[in-house]
Amino acid sequence: MKNNKMVIFSFTMFIITLLGGFLYPIVSDVVLGDTKDVINDMVSPYLKPMSPRGYIPLILLLITVILKAYQLSLEKESLENKINRLEEEKVQLLKRLETYIDKRVLKPSIHIVSNRKEDKLAFIKSKMEAFVKREPYVKGIQLYEYSLSTNKVHIKRVVEFVDDVSSWDSVTLNFQPNLLREFHNAIQRGEEKEFIKKCEYEINSLNDEDINDHDIFKFVLMNVAIHLLSKKEKVFPRINVSNVYKMYRRNKRIGIIEAVIYITYTNSEDYYIFEKKYGDSEKVGRYYFTLPYTINNEPHIMLITFDKVIKEISKSGNIVNVLSERVESLLNTLEN
Repeated sequence: MKNNKMVIFSFTMFIITLLGGFLYPIVSDVVLGDTKDVINDMVSPYLKPMSPRGYIPLILLLITVILKAYQLSLEKESLENKINRLEEEKVQLLKRLETYIDKRVLKPSIHIVSNRKEDKLAFIKSKMEAFVKREPYVKGIQLYEYSLSTNKVHIKRVVEFVDDVSSWDSVTLNFQPNLLREFHNAIQRGEEKEFIKKCEYEINSLNDEDINDHDIFKFVLMNVAIHLLSKKEKVFPRINVSNVYKMYRRNKRIGIIEAVIYITYTNSEDYYIFEKKYGDSEKVGRYYFTLPYTINNEPHIMLITFDKVIKEISKSGNIVNVLSERVESLLNTLEN
């Protein structure tokens, strides 16, 4: 293929050269007219006849130019092919991501004949129940609606099916408006490290009796910033362990609040995974997989709880891949 292109390219250059030599006298006569003879008379005294040997360097130069032009054309073609291949990979990746993003029960559906949210939630719950009973490593699935403003985050459970005891229905955190703005500016400017250090210092300075919603939300934002920064470099948080324990003791919903912030303020991934490290010893070690879910154009967040024994089957692979495969199976169940 490349040899054929080389022949075509060389032949084209040869034809252009011949045509140039043939057409120049005609074109110059038409365009310049008598001026052509005047120019020739002025230039001729300064032009010396070239010996046959003098044509050799010119021929070599012409060949070099032709080969270089051909090389550049091949490089351009190779680059274009690479760009096209990357674009195809990007499309495939986006299609895979769409499996997790903006999932919704759409109308029409043979399972749902009503557009009422209550009917859709009932349908979702039936699918949740079937999936939890079928999947031994899933302890429960919950769907929450949420709202986030400049000074408050509110999360409320709307439907669930759990093979366990559910201990809460809603959570609300109030905080100062400047805190969320400071976090947003930090991630936009790539200044997560500076934001983390500031939060670490302020949290480590707290006394147990001083901890309030604002401090807990600051802890949440710091954890999300750490999660983002860890994608670029290793991060070693310097928060006093006792203070971390105090945060979780004051509010056990820190993980899902982090998920709301992460999903709302970033587009780097479409899910957020966290592990339970504090609290009920029976639940410590569980993994929680959260992802966005939309119903009637209202934002929700779905939380899938995996039993801690999931670690045993993930030893030969990445835990994220293991969880993702099961979540994808769940989403396919919800959509069919």
